[in-house]
Amino acid sequence: MDSRAPVLAGALADDALWRRPLVAAALDGAFRADLSRALDRIPGLLAESETLPTALPHGDAAPVNLLRPRDEPDTFVAIDWAFGCQLPLGFDLGQLLCGEVEQGRGDVDGLPGLLDAVETAYVAGLADEGLDTDRDVVRRGLLVALATRNLPGAVPWELTEGDADDETRAFLARRAALGRFAMDLVLAG
Repeated sequence: MDSRAPVLAGALADDALWRRPLVAAALDGAFRADLSRALDRIPGLLAESETLPTALPHGDAAPVNLLRPRDEPDTFVAIDWAFGCQLPLGFDLGQLLCGEVEQGRGDVDGLPGLLDAVETAYVAGLADEGLDTDRDVVRRGLLVALATRNLPGAVPWELTEGDADDETRAFLARRAALGRFAMDLVLAG
Protein backbone atom coordinates (compact mmCIF):
# COMPACT_ATOMS: atom_id res chain seq x y z
CA MET A 1 0.00 0.00 0.00
CA ASP A 2 1.07 3.59 -0.45
CA SER A 3 3.50 4.86 2.19
CA ARG A 4 1.09 7.68 3.06
CA ALA A 5 -1.61 5.24 4.21
CA PRO A 6 -0.59 5.27 7.92
CA VAL A 7 -0.72 9.07 7.87
CA LEU A 8 -4.16 8.90 6.29
CA ALA A 9 -5.37 6.41 8.90
CA GLY A 10 -4.36 8.90 11.57
CA ALA A 11 -6.03 11.71 9.65
CA LEU A 12 -9.29 9.80 9.42
CA ALA A 13 -9.30 9.39 13.21
CA ASP A 14 -8.35 13.01 14.02
CA ASP A 15 -11.54 15.05 14.46
CA ALA A 16 -9.55 18.26 14.92
CA LEU A 17 -7.98 17.82 11.50
CA TRP A 18 -11.39 17.57 9.85
CA ARG A 19 -12.51 20.76 11.62
CA ARG A 20 -9.69 22.83 10.13
CA PRO A 21 -11.27 25.65 8.12
CA LEU A 22 -9.37 24.75 4.93
CA VAL A 23 -10.41 21.09 5.21
CA ALA A 24 -14.02 21.93 5.96
CA ALA A 25 -14.12 24.33 2.99
CA ALA A 26 -12.63 21.78 0.55
CA LEU A 27 -14.45 18.60 1.63
CA ASP A 28 -18.15 17.88 1.79
CA GLY A 29 -19.63 16.13 4.81
CA ALA A 30 -19.62 12.67 3.21
CA PHE A 31 -15.97 12.81 2.09
CA ARG A 32 -14.52 11.45 5.34
CA ALA A 33 -16.94 8.54 5.60
CA ASP A 34 -16.60 7.68 1.92
CA LEU A 35 -12.80 7.86 2.11
CA SER A 36 -12.84 5.47 5.04
CA ARG A 37 -15.14 3.07 3.14
CA ALA A 38 -12.95 3.25 0.02
CA LEU A 39 -9.78 2.57 2.02
CA ASP A 40 -11.50 -0.40 3.67
CA ARG A 41 -11.69 -1.92 0.17
CA ILE A 42 -7.92 -1.94 -0.25
CA PRO A 43 -7.29 -5.41 1.24
CA GLY A 44 -9.92 -6.95 -1.04
CA LEU A 45 -8.58 -5.12 -4.09
CA LEU A 46 -5.03 -6.22 -3.29
CA ALA A 47 -6.18 -9.81 -2.92
CA GLU A 48 -8.05 -9.55 -6.22
CA SER A 49 -4.99 -8.02 -7.88
CA GLU A 50 -3.18 -11.30 -7.25
CA THR A 51 -5.65 -12.99 -9.60
CA LEU A 52 -5.52 -10.41 -12.40
CA PRO A 53 -3.28 -10.72 -15.45
CA THR A 54 -0.13 -8.66 -15.05
CA ALA A 55 2.45 -6.94 -17.19
CA LEU A 56 5.54 -4.86 -16.63
CA PRO A 57 4.07 -1.37 -16.72
CA HIS A 58 5.82 1.89 -16.02
CA GLY A 59 4.35 2.20 -12.52
CA ASP A 60 4.19 6.01 -12.60
CA ALA A 61 2.86 6.80 -16.07
CA ALA A 62 1.92 10.37 -15.26
CA PRO A 63 2.03 12.61 -18.33
CA VAL A 64 5.19 14.31 -16.99
CA ASN A 65 7.00 10.97 -17.36
CA LEU A 66 6.00 10.54 -21.01
CA LEU A 67 8.04 12.77 -23.29
CA ARG A 68 7.68 13.47 -27.02
CA PRO A 69 10.92 13.98 -28.96
CA ARG A 70 10.73 17.14 -31.08
CA ASP A 71 11.89 15.32 -34.18
CA GLU A 72 9.45 12.42 -33.62
CA PRO A 73 6.16 13.94 -32.39
CA ASP A 74 4.27 10.64 -32.77
CA THR A 75 6.69 8.89 -30.41
CA PHE A 76 6.64 8.79 -26.62
CA VAL A 77 9.67 8.15 -24.44
CA ALA A 78 8.91 6.97 -20.92
CA ILE A 79 11.28 8.26 -18.23
CA ASP A 80 11.57 7.65 -14.47
CA TRP A 81 11.17 3.88 -14.29
CA ALA A 82 11.70 3.68 -10.51
CA PHE A 83 8.29 2.03 -9.92
CA GLY A 84 8.43 -0.49 -12.76
CA CYS A 85 7.40 -3.95 -11.53
CA GLN A 86 4.79 -6.59 -12.32
CA LEU A 87 1.38 -5.01 -11.77
CA PRO A 88 -2.17 -5.74 -12.89
CA LEU A 89 -3.12 -4.69 -16.40
CA GLY A 90 -4.66 -1.23 -16.15
CA PHE A 91 -2.66 -0.15 -13.09
CA ASP A 92 -0.76 2.50 -15.06
CA LEU A 93 -3.99 4.18 -16.02
CA GLY A 94 -4.32 5.59 -12.48
CA GLN A 95 -1.39 7.99 -12.81
CA LEU A 96 -2.03 8.61 -16.48
CA LEU A 97 -5.53 9.68 -15.55
CA CYS A 98 -4.80 11.56 -12.32
CA GLY A 99 -1.20 12.74 -12.53
CA GLU A 100 -1.81 16.19 -13.98
CA VAL A 101 -4.64 16.98 -11.57
CA GLU A 102 -2.54 15.79 -8.61
CA GLN A 103 0.11 18.30 -9.62
CA GLY A 104 -2.40 21.14 -9.74
CA ARG A 105 -2.74 21.09 -13.50
CA GLY A 106 -5.53 19.53 -15.50
CA ASP A 107 -9.27 19.60 -15.21
CA VAL A 108 -11.13 17.29 -12.82
CA ASP A 109 -14.34 17.78 -14.79
CA GLY A 110 -12.69 16.21 -17.83
CA LEU A 111 -11.73 13.00 -16.02
CA PRO A 112 -14.85 10.94 -16.87
CA GLY A 113 -14.28 11.48 -20.60
CA LEU A 114 -10.56 10.92 -20.21
CA LEU A 115 -11.26 7.70 -18.29
CA ASP A 116 -13.29 6.36 -21.18
CA ALA A 117 -10.64 7.41 -23.70
CA VAL A 118 -7.67 5.89 -21.85
CA GLU A 119 -9.47 2.63 -21.07
CA THR A 120 -10.60 2.28 -24.68
CA ALA A 121 -7.13 3.06 -26.06
CA TYR A 122 -5.43 0.79 -23.52
CA VAL A 123 -7.62 -2.19 -24.37
CA ALA A 124 -7.12 -1.50 -28.09
CA GLY A 125 -3.35 -1.25 -27.59
CA LEU A 126 -3.31 -4.58 -25.76
CA ALA A 127 -5.29 -6.14 -28.62
CA ASP A 128 -2.84 -4.66 -31.15
CA GLU A 129 -0.09 -6.50 -29.28
CA GLY A 130 -2.05 -9.77 -29.40
CA LEU A 131 -3.55 -9.67 -25.91
CA ASP A 132 -7.33 -9.60 -26.03
CA THR A 133 -8.37 -8.36 -22.61
CA ASP A 134 -11.80 -7.58 -21.25
CA ARG A 135 -12.23 -3.93 -20.33
CA ASP A 136 -13.55 -4.98 -16.90
CA VAL A 137 -10.18 -6.61 -16.16
CA VAL A 138 -8.43 -3.35 -17.04
CA ARG A 139 -10.85 -1.43 -14.80
CA ARG A 140 -10.06 -3.74 -11.88
CA GLY A 141 -6.34 -2.97 -12.26
CA LEU A 142 -7.14 0.74 -12.42
CA LEU A 143 -9.17 0.49 -9.20
CA VAL A 144 -6.18 -1.11 -7.43
CA ALA A 145 -4.08 1.89 -8.49
CA LEU A 146 -6.66 4.47 -7.45
CA ALA A 147 -7.23 2.87 -4.04
CA THR A 148 -3.60 2.23 -3.14
CA ARG A 149 -1.82 5.12 -4.79
CA ASN A 150 -4.18 8.02 -5.38
CA LEU A 151 -6.59 7.90 -2.44
CA PRO A 152 -3.93 8.02 0.30
CA GLY A 153 -2.81 11.35 -1.16
CA ALA A 154 -6.27 12.70 -1.89
CA VAL A 155 -5.85 15.49 0.63
CA PRO A 156 -2.40 17.05 1.09
CA TRP A 157 -2.84 17.52 4.86
CA GLU A 158 0.37 19.50 5.17
CA LEU A 159 -1.29 22.34 3.24
CA THR A 160 -4.38 22.53 5.46
CA GLU A 161 -2.89 24.26 8.51
CA GLY A 162 -3.30 27.96 9.11
CA ASP A 163 -4.27 30.49 6.51
CA ALA A 164 -3.93 29.92 2.81
CA ASP A 165 -3.90 32.04 -0.29
CA ASP A 166 -6.40 31.63 -3.11
CA GLU A 167 -3.99 29.45 -5.09
CA THR A 168 -3.62 26.97 -2.21
CA ARG A 169 -7.39 26.90 -1.64
CA ALA A 170 -7.95 26.21 -5.36
CA PHE A 171 -5.29 23.47 -5.28
CA LEU A 172 -6.96 21.82 -2.27
CA ALA A 173 -10.35 22.02 -3.97
CA ARG A 174 -8.94 20.31 -7.11
CA ARG A 175 -7.30 17.59 -5.04
CA ALA A 176 -10.53 17.03 -3.09
CA ALA A 177 -12.47 16.76 -6.36
CA LEU A 178 -9.88 14.30 -7.66
CA GLY A 179 -10.20 12.31 -4.43
CA ARG A 180 -13.99 12.29 -4.83
CA PHE A 181 -13.65 11.06 -8.44
CA ALA A 182 -11.28 8.24 -7.40
CA MET A 183 -13.40 7.33 -4.36
CA ASP A 184 -16.58 7.11 -6.39
CA LEU A 185 -14.89 4.72 -8.84
CA VAL A 186 -13.48 2.55 -6.04
CA LEU A 187 -16.81 2.49 -4.17
CA ALA A 188 -18.75 1.67 -7.35
CA GLY A 189 -16.29 -1.07 -8.31
